Amino acid sequence: MNTPQPELMYLDFGVMLQLSDLSPEFKTCLTKAEAEEMSRKVSAALVQLYPALSEVGMVLVGAGYQVSQIMRPRFPIYHEMTEVSKIQFRAKQFKPSIVTITAVDGEFSVGAFNRDTESPDPLYIFPALLVLPKNEANQALVSEIETNLSQQGIITEVLKPLMETALHCEVAHMHMVTLSDISSFYATQLIQINLEPLWEVMKHIIFEMGPTFQVLGSGHLLLWDGEEVVFVVPDEATFLEVFKGNHDDFVHYDQTMKRLKLLLTDHGILFSEFIVTEPQFFLTTQTLESVLEKVK
Repeated sequence: MNTPQPELMYLDFGVMLQLSDLSPEFKTCLTKAEAEEMSRKVSAALVQLYPALSEVGMVLVGAGYQVSQIMRPRFPIYHEMTEVSKIQFRAKQFKPSIVTITAVDGEFSVGAFNRDTESPDPLYIFPALLVLPKNEANQALVSEIETNLSQQGIITEVLKPLMETALHCEVAHMHMVTLSDISSFYATQLIQINLEPLWEVMKHIIFEMGPTFQVLGSGHLLLWDGEEVVFVVPDEATFLEVFKGNHDDFVHYDQTMKRLKLLLTDHGILFSEFIVTEPQFFLTTQTLESVLEKVK
């Protein structure tokens, strides 16, 4: 009789690179050999920090992604890694090992792993996934890792020479971070530039928290209706009456909206625009319910 194997559990994490210099030859995809060496060194660093992790598996993507590419609805990169792990680490065949996903001619075979933004960013994340048999001891271990990995997981000296040679860059720091750390870091970025209401919208989208309505400091009204972000905006005549500005102010308002749309595009989030020509709408307090009623 076959002894049943334990159910598996997962920990989403990644290796975050802070780059100090980029060369014109900078690239973000590792070769198979480079990615496998990175996997081994990351695995060894984790076991050194948490000796119990000698009995787990790991999936690592051999490419760097920007934070905006990680922070997407349903976290597609991590979802795809989980699907890969189900093939490699089936419960009845579970063996501690490393699975490294690499690119062929710069393209990954799984759609979620392909890069689709050229926005500059000094931070790149190499997504990874730990695969563990599900039991009380491992659940406690995962909780411990989630709490302190970002403080303990400095691996600059271990990986810096490999990454600088492979990617043609200069690495300032490298840390292992959990997906929760990445989310918190991204939220902090937005809040620091006075876009806390935008983070509220992003949070509702990414974590599937339902519809929300927010007013940005720039005066833009954003509605997440559960399917797309709706920019509720005035035409120029209404803008001038409501905000008492001039044509240049409206141009600036419109340019800000274009930057917001670009940010949503980078995150793979659908959006549309709903134009309101009644000044009173913008001069009265709106709620989620009233805006949903307006745009439907």
